[in-house]
Amino acid sequence: MTRSLAALCFFCWSLIAVASVEAPIKVSIFISKESAGLGQLENQVRLILENSSDSPRSVLIKLFNGDIDSRLVSEVAVSVAPRSRVNLEPKPFPGYRFANNVSFRFFSSFGVLTNSLPENKFRLPFPANIDVRVCQSSDGAITTHQKNLFAVDFCVREKTPVLAAKAGVVIAVVDTFTEGGFRSDLLDKANEIVVQHDDGLLTYYGHIYPNSARVKIGDRVQAGQEIALVGNVGYSSGPHLHFEVVQLSPLVLEYGGVNRAIRPNFVALDGEPISIKYLGVYNANGASGTPSVSARNLQPKVKSPNGGCERVKLDLYKRAQNCLRLGDIGAAIALLKKLIEEKGSNPDVYSLMASALVRAGLFSEAIVFFEKPGVVSECDLSVCRSYADSLDKVGRVDEAIEWYRRLLARTPTLSGETLSLARLLAKTSRQDEALQLLRSYDSERVKSGLRPLFSNEIQSLLSR
Repeated sequence: MTRSLAALCFFCWSLIAVASVEAPIKVSIFISKESAGLGQLENQVRLILENSSDSPRSVLIKLFNGDIDSRLVSEVAVSVAPRSRVNLEPKPFPGYRFANNVSFRFFSSFGVLTNSLPENKFRLPFPANIDVRVCQSSDGAITTHQKNLFAVDFCVREKTPVLAAKAGVVIAVVDTFTEGGFRSDLLDKANEIVVQHDDGLLTYYGHIYPNSARVKIGDRVQAGQEIALVGNVGYSSGPHLHFEVVQLSPLVLEYGGVNRAIRPNFVALDGEPISIKYLGVYNANGASGTPSVSARNLQPKVKSPNGGCERVKLDLYKRAQNCLRLGDIGAAIALLKKLIEEKGSNPDVYSLMASALVRAGLFSEAIVFFEKPGVVSECDLSVCRSYADSLDKVGRVDEAIEWYRRLLARTPTLSGETLSLARLLAKTSRQDEALQLLRSYDSERVKSGLRPLFSNEIQSLLSR
């Protein structure tokens, strides 16, 4: 058998799933000539993957004859243990051969690939005596989770202990960022901890307080062990914990983590299921009952450098915006009421008041302002979405359905609104319409070369 090396090494770096941390994966590719029988030689590709980080990493490699815009002829996905290397000999797809010039594209992330059915059960990541409010989840208004619908935001006071939701090994820790706010430059600056669990699932704990990590990469943690403190770091409007459960697959790697989160199943300390709902209040023992207005806003009143958020030297409207940004909903509502009483109002003020009332869980009051002249007649996406969600919350389901249809007529690719509309249709015994909506959405994604998004939802509807 004859072998001749015909390619050089390529050294690649990839952006990991945790924001703003880079870890090297070196990929070397070699092409050799091997006997294919009857005196013929065929090209054989050999890949060497080296993980020089302290965390396991999964890699998807796509091989092309020619440059990366040419025909895809092979792909392989593999997990590489920390500080180790893997040798691979990928085979071309049936009917294809490797050319003399083979290029590749690769995608990488923390964690281990798994095709098994994991035990998707997690305790709430907080001490048992702490009440937390669900301030963003897939059954409510989606504001920042459009790319990961099943992530959950828990609003709770800053520096509240964050506990491991399940036993596992820490594979990523970032706690050096200090700034938070609603600015695009902070999107990749959210402190995070990632834990790999024995069943293959990953949990992400985001926006943790600066320098609060109680663990390091490689540590084994038990369920209920303190790992960090709640913060307000990165792209964030107030103190909260961003929580995700992720099952890594080649598709998740290829699409850069978009829709990586799966729906988490929470259980109380006694093992009983906890069915979390948007704006519900819970602790590790289960639901905490119907929250009062004050309990719905568990975020602290963060003070600005000039004192309280309402005391900064701005006009009333901008001071109200500042309070909303810092999570002091009560102060924002008070300022907006004062503005309306003193100077009358306009659609922008009504819209901001409606948004503040929604964040306080006062949906009936919010609708009054949504329905003021000029607010929803020409509303932007976020306002119309909040209005539709508020209509649903107060039982005006048919109107909510109509508004979600308007949103999707304007922008058909909205995944969160598609899911919300499907659920409302199913709730009103229009299951066939819900199935048609979800299947149509997934069909368009497949035509565009994307993976289906609503397979689990469709299966759930069919099993009812």
